[in-house]
Amino acid sequence: MAWSANAHRTVRTRRGVLRGPLAALLAAVLLVAGCSSNAPVGPPQVLYFYDSYFVQGEDPYVLDALFDAGYLVRRTNDVEVFDAELRSGRPDLVVALVQADGTTALPLDADVFDTYLARGGRVLLADWRRDPTLAAVMDAAYTGATNLRVARLDDPALEEGIGERVVLREPGWLTFSMGLRPLDEGTAACAFENDDACLVVGNDGRSALLGMLGDTLPTDVGATFFENLTRRLLDDPPRP
Repeated sequence: MAWSANAHRTVRTRRGVLRGPLAALLAAVLLVAGCSSNAPVGPPQVLYFYDSYFVQGEDPYVLDALFDAGYLVRRTNDVEVFDAELRSGRPDLVVALVQADGTTALPLDADVFDTYLARGGRVLLADWRRDPTLAAVMDAAYTGATNLRVARLDDPALEEGIGERVVLREPGWLTFSMGLRPLDEGTAACAFENDDACLVVGNDGRSALLGMLGDTLPTDVGATFFENLTRRLLDDPPRP
């Protein structure tokens, strides 16, 4: 699937506000123009992978959050495409939600992530399998605690529009949350009720490892949380 923008987005110009497909077309033109110059122009490109939500085929709010933020999004569940995009360095941000087990889970390659981050990339990751090598790349480690329910947001950028406290919902997964701790270069931006981290930011603010699956947030705040988090990673302030 190609990079796409939300057909319902808006783009502000000096002559007013464009809406709908014309706004999406303008965003794509700005992106192409940016590729031909040294300075980046146009909306960030986000590579979005998820292998499963508990309600099959239903993304509760993550894609809406990416489109609402005005990003160009490429969705894929093809491992070869995913790895190729990371190696290319094209995406400004990678969102990977690895939630399935068995053969449907994305076999993440920690070296590919490490190289992408070393080149200045940005990653938002949730990993049901709790791969310790990949967690270390994200400047974090798993504590072993699971199924914690109350998340305290300790970062003002994440609290906006949500508040300080979120109670996770259990959509049906046997394991829906995983306690974290930051390694030397990581920082906890969220804490569970047992004081384990529920989000670790690392790599100089360019990576975020979630201690919860992507569909566990209440539906009324889920899109806001992911929009806040992606903007934090991209250092992209909300638009007026």
